[in-house]
Amino acid sequence: MSDEGTIEIAGLSRRDRANLLEHLSKDMVEFKAPPLKPGELGDPTAMVAVIALSGISITGMLAWLSTQGVSVKASFKGKMFGQEGGFDMVLNPKTTDGEVRGEVAKNGGSVT
Repeated sequence: MSDEGTIEIAGLSRRDRANLLEHLSKDMVEFKAPPLKPGELGDPTAMVAVIALSGISITGMLAWLSTQGVSVKASFKGKMFGQEGGFDMVLNPKTTDGEVRGEVAKNGGSVT
């Protein structure tokens, strides 16, 4: 993985989006509609946050999580030498920066 690494958190509401932006700058996160299977309508208010992977974004994301009091499933994705990879991790209000960095490293990536 490289600087092209991202973290995706699905199922966010408009309120979640606003709260997340209190902890991350707008240039670190992009919001998009969740992928739907053919014929599914989905929840028009739900969205996916795609966050650029960096030390600052991890710290902000964990600060946001600590205010929410819930666990979320995050997908870490990245590209290295033209190959894509990723892994899932459950983050909760007690997850530490070191745990996230360790999991990224265990899966062949790094956080700058």
